[in-house]
Amino acid sequence: KRLVLLSGTPALARPVELFAQVSALDAEAFGGYTAYTKRYCNARRGRFGWDVSGCSNVDELHEKLESIMIRRLKKDVLKQLPRKRRQLVAVEASGALLDASKKATAALGDASKAVAAASDDEGA
Repeated sequence: KRLVLLSGTPALARPVELFAQVSALDAEAFGGYTAYTKRYCNARRGRFGWDVSGCSNVDELHEKLESIMIRRLKKDVLKQLPRKRRQLVAVEASGALLDASKKATAALGDASKAVAAASDDEGA
């Protein structure tokens, strides 16, 4: 049994961002979410629940990641990559899917207007 995960988006900020991937690859080595975040994310109870935005035991985490992860930088592999292809894909929507899409679009528009209005208020 083999498992390969590919990502064009590196997780550079916090160890918690890697949990889903590392647990899929080797759950035994990294433990469950709570154990992982306590060990590698300096998990602490905060005012609003667990704060897992930290980092701890970095050397140990890096050592474990070396056995399951290969990291390549874009600058090192760019010549090996195919040209970018951009493509517009039209999706037909009807019924409940169309209604949900319209509601989501309206909600995004409302949120965007609210953010713009708040920004204008702060600048005044």
